[in-house]
Order: sequence, then structure tokens, then C-alpha cells
Amino acid sequence: MAQTANNRSRDIFNRFLSLVSQYSSQERNIAFYADKLFLSPRYLSTVIKDVSGKSLMHWVDLSVLNKAKITLRYTDQSIAEVAHGLGFDEQTTFTRFFKRMAGTTPSRFRSAR
Repeated sequence: MAQTANNRSRDIFNRFLSLVSQYSSQERNIAFYADKLFLSPRYLSTVIKDVSGKSLMHWVDLSVLNKAKITLRYTDQSIAEVAHGLGFDEQTTFTRFFKRMAGTTPSRFRSAR
């Protein structure tokens, strides 16, 4: 019985990661992902934490950060365009997010290529 529960949790986690990969540029709301998986936000958060040891928002933020890094590294879009494309209303909010997650600013990250 425990193996079945473990398999279900892993399945939920894998489906969640697929959704995050697809929607994290537009959606950072736990309820959005829970709704897509037909689960309560609290249950989904618990499953993600149990399976991965990380919070649900960690995975969403990591996906956004990876998309930002790829865009900054391989396009000539301005930082404001990158921020807007990732769903940030303000470039300053994006810059604070990026620095918190990556340890450097978007412009320094880009210039390090």
C-alpha cells in the first residue's frame, strides 16, 4: 500500500514539473497548479515537499530563473523585455528576484558570457 502511495506522489510530482515547465512564465500561483492537477493547494504543496524535500514555489522559481538565464544568454532582448516575457510587471521586481535566486544581477549575468 505504501508503494502505491509513493508511486502516486511521484506521478503527481512529475506531472507538476511538466506543468511548471509549460506555465511558469505566466503562472506562479499554487492554486493554478493544484487546479490543473485536480488537487487542493495544500495537498499538492505537501506532496511536492514530501517527494522532493523542496517547496512547490522553489520549483516554480527555479523554472523561471532557468528561463531567464537562457533568454539573457541567448537573445538580445533587453532586461525589461525579458522581465515582461516572464510575467514580471516591473524590471526592478525581476532584478530583485534574479539577484535573490542567482546571486547576481541580470546585467552582470549577461555580461559574464
